[in-house]
Amino acid sequence: MDKLKILIVDDSKLIVEYSKKIILDNNLTDHIDYVSSGLEALKILENQEYDLILLDVVMPEMTGLEVLEILNSRGDIRSYSIIVFTSSDDNEIIKKSFDLGARDFIKKPFRETELISRIKNIINGEKLKKELKEKIWDIENKNKELISLNKKLNDAQTQIIQKEKMAGVGNLAAGIAHEINNPLGFVSSNIEVLSDYYNIFGNIMNMIRSIRAKDNSDKNDIWEELDSYMDRVNIDFIKSDIKELFLDTSEGIDRIIAIINALRTFSSVDTIENYYSYDINDGINKTLIVSTNMHSRVAKINAVLNAKSEVMAMGGLINQVILSLLSNSIESIKACSDKRSGLIDINTEEDNFNIYFSIKDNGGGINKDNIPSVFNPFYTTKEIGEGVGFGLTIAYDVIVNKHDGKIWIDSEEDVFTKVSFVLPKESNKDGHNFK
Repeated sequence: MDKLKILIVDDSKLIVEYSKKIILDNNLTDHIDYVSSGLEALKILENQEYDLILLDVVMPEMTGLEVLEILNSRGDIRSYSIIVFTSSDDNEIIKKSFDLGARDFIKKPFRETELISRIKNIINGEKLKKELKEKIWDIENKNKELISLNKKLNDAQTQIIQKEKMAGVGNLAAGIAHEINNPLGFVSSNIEVLSDYYNIFGNIMNMIRSIRAKDNSDKNDIWEELDSYMDRVNIDFIKSDIKELFLDTSEGIDRIIAIINALRTFSSVDTIENYYSYDINDGINKTLIVSTNMHSRVAKINAVLNAKSEVMAMGGLINQVILSLLSNSIESIKACSDKRSGLIDINTEEDNFNIYFSIKDNGGGINKDNIPSVFNPFYTTKEIGEGVGFGLTIAYDVIVNKHDGKIWIDSEEDVFTKVSFVLPKESNKDGHNFK
């Protein structure tokens, strides 16, 4: 570091000259100022900065202790390294000097080696202080860089999670569209048939009106024409078919309504980030309805739902976790090279403290060495481009971080995978008391 700027404050010219000689002879610094009183010291310190002050305690007009007190009151004391000179044996004076901010003291009369040692200690201390400041500055800069990088990482992670969610939403939407199109298709077809039947009955009504308008002599011919027309259109079949058409149409509309209601309660859009009384069995049933097209041709679903209690939860998020786990099971079964008959078991249980959920599939399973990594971001067993590996990471966040629960996986490669999670019936997460 640069050589120290030293200020000597002492009313003894002998001490001042002796101190200057020692400092200069030992090349400690060549920047030395001196004053003979405390008042002069305070005045010069208003305009100049010094690294080290050699301050006499006993001086006329103002003592060294009073100088220390004023520097303290001005808040300047931390800016200086101060060594006090004292000829007193009063330990209280020495103690008060340290209390007021002095770094060291030298007992008068002092030897050359003693002054050199004290000043070198200050120099070393200043070096360490400067190095510490530089390290702190470096750490602060690196910390700012880490904060910036962490923000970028969080932003990237948020985008990836959103992409994963949107991919899931896209698949779900396609499946729901297919499920709605089926009943919508035969409702539309039934309406076309009913429209034809309406025209037939319109023709019959027109013929009946014609009969009423004709003279009795002409009515028989029209009756015969009407009977012939009803035989041709098979009116008895139409009557029975209309009843079936209305039943089929009603079932189709009910099916569409059920899908829409299931989708609405499945996503719980209005309360996605809120806790409310949540029935996990209802959540599972709604999830199975909206995902019918995903699993109906892949696996048989065996759901044994024994949990009866509701819990305070973000139900929409829990439903999304269940859908994600179900989707993983379906993909695992579809990926099996032996094209085995898919089976997915879904179970819920409860005790006095928790609700338990599990989903088990007979798909390809997970290598035991990979199980510890399954909840890590970007972990995926899918082919490149088919998934970014955030499904189980999101599930972990929802169950563990948002609901104080637990989630774990059991699996045997080429045999099964079972994912289980626990939701506590009571929790104080985020200030909510789950009852």
